[in-house]
Parts: sequence; C-alpha cells; structure tokens
Amino acid sequence: MSTTAARDYLYSYIFRSEPKPALERPSELQFFSTLEDCRALLSALGNPEQKLRIVHVAGTNGKGSTCALISAALQHAGHRVGQLSSPHLSDLRERIRLGRDWIPAEALESLVDEVRPLADRIYHGDKKCFRSFGQLMLGLGLLWLSRVGAEIAVVETGYGGTYDNSNVLDPLVSVITAIGLDHKQLLGPDLLSIARHKAGIIKPGRPVAAARQTPEIEALLRQTALRQRAELRFAPSLDDLERRSCTLAGSRFQLASRPGEIEIPLVGPHQIENALLALEAAALCERELEVQGDVGQLIEGLCHAEWPGRCEIRGPAGRRARSTQELARWLSENAPLYLLDGAHNASAIERLAETL
Repeated sequence: MSTTAARDYLYSYIFRSEPKPALERPSELQFFSTLEDCRALLSALGNPEQKLRIVHVAGTNGKGSTCALISAALQHAGHRVGQLSSPHLSDLRERIRLGRDWIPAEALESLVDEVRPLADRIYHGDKKCFRSFGQLMLGLGLLWLSRVGAEIAVVETGYGGTYDNSNVLDPLVSVITAIGLDHKQLLGPDLLSIARHKAGIIKPGRPVAAARQTPEIEALLRQTALRQRAELRFAPSLDDLERRSCTLAGSRFQLASRPGEIEIPLVGPHQIENALLALEAAALCERELEVQGDVGQLIEGLCHAEWPGRCEIRGPAGRRARSTQELARWLSENAPLYLLDGAHNASAIERLAETL
C-alpha cells in the first residue's frame, strides 16, 4: 500500500461520518456512546499500550504545546519518548512521533496494511466514522511506538476526557492544561460542565499535574482527585515566578525556588504556564518511574521543545529562523515577518492578543 492509499483509507473514516445532533445533555450524545470498540481494537492489536508508560494530557488550550514540552524534558533526561497528538497541521504523520521524528511513511503504510483487516471487522457500517478514525490513529500510534522501543508515550486527548478515545488508557501520570469554553455542543454549556469531562482522565491512585484554574474548577479537580484517591499537584502560576519576559524569539522565566533563568523557544505568557505544567508533570513521571532524576536535565529539555504554528515567527519566504541571531538580523533589516497561530476559541484568542 502506498502512503497515499494509506492516508486515503484513514481519511475514509472522517469523510463517511454523519453530523450528530446536538442534544441537551452531553452524556446522551452518540458521539460519546462507548469506548468498547477502542478497547476491542487495542485488544486485537495485542494491547500495545501495556508496553508503554502513558502520560495522558487533557484540557482546552495548550495540550499540544504541553505535550511537546513534556516530551522534550523527558527525552533530554534520557528517556525514549513518543507523542500522539491531534490535529495535524500539514501531514497526517505529525500525529505520531518518536522524539521529534514523525512516523516514517513506509512504517505508516505497513501498519495500515496490517491493521486494516482488523479495523474493517470492528468498524463496519455506521461504526466507520470520525470517532473510529481517532481510535484507529490511537491504535496505530501505540502499536508503532511499542515496536520502536519507546518507553513513554505522551498522549493528547481529542475531545473532553471522560468519553475520549484515549481514556481507555491507564496512565502513569495524568495532566490537565487550561480549561476554557470549547466544543460546548459536545461537552456542555459552561466551564464546570466542560471541566467535569476533562477531570474524567483522573484515574484511581494515579498522580495528576494540573495548570492553575478558576477557583471553581480547581475545587472540582480537587474533589475528583480526592474521590479517586489520586495525588493532585497544581503547577506554579505566573505570579509565583521571580521574573518573566517574552520576545519574538521565545520566553524566559525564573522559578522562585531555583537560581537562573529558564528559556524556552515558545512565545507568550501562556507558553510559560505550559512549561511550568510540563515541568511538574515530567518530575512526577520520573518519581513514578523511580528514577533519581535531575530536575536540571528536565529544565534543559524544555529549551529544546518545538511546536509549530503556535505564535510562531516566520521570516522572508516563510522561512523559520535557524537561531535567535538570524531572527535579530531580520528585525534589524526590517524584513517582512509572519506570525502563525492556530487560536480557535475565545480563551486562545485572548492569550494571542495578550502575547501580541
């Protein structure tokens, strides 16, 4: 099977999907009807998720950036880290990564050839839809990562948490980023309704790292963690920092508990918040793995994170700056600069405006 044929097969799940009616109660949506098909697929694939330690990330905004920062931190500390994310910007293969590398085209072709008969048996008729596309991508990603020797898989939810495809996984650590209003027709009309879905990834006895939220949402997360007997750690807020600053080249901040500034290549105060959460999550991972880690290695890893399309500055002809020096040269020459960002809901647009 060619790469084009593999993509066409996977995309056939999306384009056959039918629009679902927006019902009053999110729990009644057929979109969230069952996770049994996802469990059946993973079982048919030999349960590859059981060979990986899962970091499960939910939230409204910042999930992808936080996943990239967690992956970079843990990889720099010596772990072999994969990442499963959605959506993609330019290529389906972006959704499945080992380190910074996408799944190779030939590996995707081979996996689709292998998995297609199993998928066709599970997802027949009306079951072949957008939801099963997400399940299939999850299964393909976990299977590939388990075969290439990944130790940790950082997995981003698609929608919500409780009924998200990825919530069949048993995490090493759960992570909850900033919660805002999005997908209201699926998750509920207000912040607390949406937060209940996000909190659904909190599993019994599994530690949780969370970004600071409104008092009402923090109370809900605490109640959920208490009910699940799960340790909950909130990351520091921007107000807890000694200092912070942002430029077109990235962001800098200093922890109150540690000397020296930390620099990340992602731009904006919200990316500093994501980095603080990622650092908390990565430290929890190393503790759960019983690794005597060095937080300095995790911090250095943050400096190597990449996540395109998030307040990303491009120069002439859309080129990425190879260094801060090149970016400075463009600025001194008054070269035309472009900013790429995928803000798609009110809270993300507010963050973008704050950054600008």
